[in-house]
Amino acid sequence: MSIIRPRPRRRAIVLGAFLSVCVGAPIAAAPRDAGPATQLHEMFERFEAYGFSGAVRIVFGGNVLLDEGYGDADARNGVPATPETVFGVGSITKQFTAMAILVLEARGQLSTDDRIGTYLDFVPEVKQSITLHHLLTHTSGLPDAYWDQHRDLTRDAYLRTIMTTGELRSAPGTQYAYSNYGYDLLGRIVEVVAGQPYEAFLRASLFEPAGMSQTGFAIPEFEPARVARYH
Repeated sequence: MSIIRPRPRRRAIVLGAFLSVCVGAPIAAAPRDAGPATQLHEMFERFEAYGFSGAVRIVFGGNVLLDEGYGDADARNGVPATPETVFGVGSITKQFTAMAILVLEARGQLSTDDRIGTYLDFVPEVKQSITLHHLLTHTSGLPDAYWDQHRDLTRDAYLRTIMTTGELRSAPGTQYAYSNYGYDLLGRIVEVVAGQPYEAFLRASLFEPAGMSQTGFAIPEFEPARVARYH
């Protein structure tokens, strides 16, 4: 289960069933007679001892092997995580933006080879060769910027300002350089092509068809008490 916050950096927050774990804790061998559910629970308890907090659901063969909360939802106030706690997952949301672009391509509404100027009217001549593929692969040469850094601007003004000021870090397609701004542009292109808000498109075209009923943006239907505090 997942929730996504409607911010320009497209920060996703995942509820319950979403898990991406890369933890450096040593994994001791479980007792030979322990079943998979017990082994998994004990493994996450060890992760928890190393500071892991999360809502974990593991499903295999249609069976739920694990559905537990580990660590803290609010460490400062001693609130434990539960299977229903909503956690921020930051840039993992970029996979949803990329998938939205690919869905639109599959529908014949755009091509990843298209130049971004096809959909955005503020791309200067020197940056006209940038394609959607460049944005998707962080090879556009555009800077790494956040709307958070420009809160005095509207979202559209922020997108225009970054595009029309400064030079490219490299020629498009020649070097990899991570760019949150590039994915902000992709989110805007999704809206232009789909004719609806980014969040609405993801819900209708990705989450609902996949049966992800608890995936979406952190909009009012999610109570603040369910959202984990960063710590």
